[in-house]
Amino acid sequence: MDQVRKGVGTSLRRGGGERVVGTGVSVEQDVELLPELMKTINIPLAKLKANPSNPRVLRDDKFAKLKQSITDFPDMLNYRAIVAVTDIDGKYMVLGGNMRLRALQDLGIKEAPVMLADHWTEEQRREFIIKDNVGFGEWNWSALANEWDAVELAEWGLDLPKDPL
Repeated sequence: MDQVRKGVGTSLRRGGGERVVGTGVSVEQDVELLPELMKTINIPLAKLKANPSNPRVLRDDKFAKLKQSITDFPDMLNYRAIVAVTDIDGKYMVLGGNMRLRALQDLGIKEAPVMLADHWTEEQRREFIIKDNVGFGEWNWSALANEWDAVELAEWGLDLPKDPL
């Protein structure tokens, strides 16, 4: 059985299958642990701080689109929480969601849903910062052109190709 560090716990591979486990010894115990490991808490923005080593930036138009997205659909934040760790000064340093934090501050919002990842190693934290921002997939432009409204897609922040869909 191979063990590979992955996410919250350890990934066990056996016979081609894979199961991510926490600290429980059975699937049932792992399922019971998930709510605790995946819990979001609302934290005042004053207690959050941006990661000074954040390698991502949003400028001008894209940042305005992010703010508009939050204004139009604020409940989305509850399903895409900021990920942070407790820093040595007692504040929460953002690993994932630095631009959302900045947008929330600009919008005058006072708190945000946060998932704490204090149990991650420094290596896992650095890995997450990059992987959280990598776009692994590609858009199926044909499906978007045939099944979605181009105006809505643009309003939602998708950069459409210069040629019409």
